[in-house]
Amino acid sequence: MSGPKVPTDPAMTGEVRSFLEDLTDQVQTGVFQVDNNLSEGTPATIRTNISAAAKSQAFDWCGVVDDNRNATYHIVPYASYAGTITQLATRLTSGSLTLTLDINGTPVTGGSLASDISARTTACTAANTFAAGDGVNLVATGNNAALSPNFVIKFTRILD
Repeated sequence: MSGPKVPTDPAMTGEVRSFLEDLTDQVQTGVFQVDNNLSEGTPATIRTNISAAAKSQAFDWCGVVDDNRNATYHIVPYASYAGTITQLATRLTSGSLTLTLDINGTPVTGGSLASDISARTTACTAANTFAAGDGVNLVATGNNAALSPNFVIKFTRILD
């Protein structure tokens, strides 16, 4: 099979020459091998192995809501992808309030948390999936002089 040739530069080290020779052979034969041996074989085999890899990834939305105010905060007004909310965490500098997650106005089960100066977390267990186009909101109620209400919403999504 005729194809690319390894350059014959005299300054090239043996290690570099060996790497280029191996790479040239792989290109010419269409058989590739990677150092971790997770995917070796033909390009079709490699694509199959990559497709079988886990595509679920974890992400966070973080922010601060207004001090001493009851309101609905549109964290994601229009989701560009689908996902599953897994946890709500919050902490204040002082005061207290309750934060509740909802998706298009439907409360997330386990997504309500009474917050104070201690870090608090809760697992979101049902009604916690959102689709592309859905809105994810955080509703602050029962605000009692809450200062610097921070939140973290953890979610997973399937990568395309």
